[in-house]
Amino acid sequence: MARRAVDLYLVHGPDARVPLAETMGALEALWKEGRIGAIGVSNFSVEEMEEAARHLSEAKIVVNQLRYNLFSREDVDPVLDYCRSHGILIEAYTPLARGLLLGRYLEGEKVPREVRDFAQRLFEPDVLPEMQARGHALRDLASDAKVPLASIALHWIRKMGAVPVFGASRPEQVDSILAAWAVHPPDRVLDRADRIARGERA
Repeated sequence: MARRAVDLYLVHGPDARVPLAETMGALEALWKEGRIGAIGVSNFSVEEMEEAARHLSEAKIVVNQLRYNLFSREDVDPVLDYCRSHGILIEAYTPLARGLLLGRYLEGEKVPREVRDFAQRLFEPDVLPEMQARGHALRDLASDAKVPLASIALHWIRKMGAVPVFGASRPEQVDSILAAWAVHPPDRVLDRADRIARGERA
């Protein structure tokens, strides 16, 4: 009977209750046994990745999964640089900013609690109006370029050297996002989107 293996096993996040030496040692043992194909981490800083790597004798960290999108990026930029220089792939979760980069919640719709709770501060009263203003500008840019707003959001991540990982609750959402991925906005549009998302007005 063939032994089942997981292609990629991610440590969901740093856990102060469990030493990284223990976690990474256990994962490397599974990797050596052929039970997992590769080891990844999620939400790890540069310092945490360096510590995790010190506890691996042969295996390498191949993925770091991070919250990363046009609106949520400041904390990720130094991690991106480290990952690029060490051949570690960035998987960007929440690439559509919990729907803001699909055009949701731009007209004052009530934001469900389950969306607010997992969006860091994006939907807080002191932040949301500015994000909505930038969202409107991005939507106008998408309209002028005749591409879906989601195409801009997803391909900006690609241009930054990361891979978007999206979630969906209905099959039609999957179809819609894959259709948006199939549309490749020009680099000039992605560059303009980058400036808008950072708050540039001109």
